[in-house]
Amino acid sequence: MARPTKKQREAGYVNEVFTTDELVAKVREHALANYEAGGWDVIVEAYDDEQIRKLLGGASTWKGALKKFALVIDVYSERQADAAYHASQA
Repeated sequence: MARPTKKQREAGYVNEVFTTDELVAKVREHALANYEAGGWDVIVEAYDDEQIRKLLGGASTWKGALKKFALVIDVYSERQADAAYHASQA
């Protein structure tokens, strides 16, 4: 599951309330910073702002945003791990 980073917790905005546009920007920033971690690269490469907005749903905090993205990131991460495994077995 996606979790707030130590830097984010220290910054104090895990439970701070944000506008949807602010959360979209934070998701993009987080996805870029975690490009190699799990499925965040898919968010960078394939999701536009409107798709991120839709996935955020009614989230208004960073913690809520991460919960909304957790399932999607987990699915992409699992697919990448499966692909890497099968490539190593070829």
